[in-house]
Amino acid sequence: MLPVDALIGTSADCPLHQYDIETYYNEIICCLLMSSQECVPSIKVGLQKHWWTPDLDDLKQQCINITAVWTSIGKPRSGEINRERLKA
Repeated sequence: MLPVDALIGTSADCPLHQYDIETYYNEIICCLLMSSQECVPSIKVGLQKHWWTPDLDDLKQQCINITAVWTSIGKPRSGEINRERLKA
């Protein structure tokens, strides 16, 4: 509940009003924390991004494979393998 008396009070040093405002503040913080747990998406360590798809898994694996082949033949800067690596 909004501490109206504390907010319109004329004495800034009133302990009762300070307590009421502090309690109100803490209730707001509690509500914000609870709502953030329910409404704000969180990133879980070890999980893929929400936009990641099986097609991207395939493309990633193709890139890994062609890069491994390219590395095994000395990382040439021209030729068919390099073109395939760049395309991947």
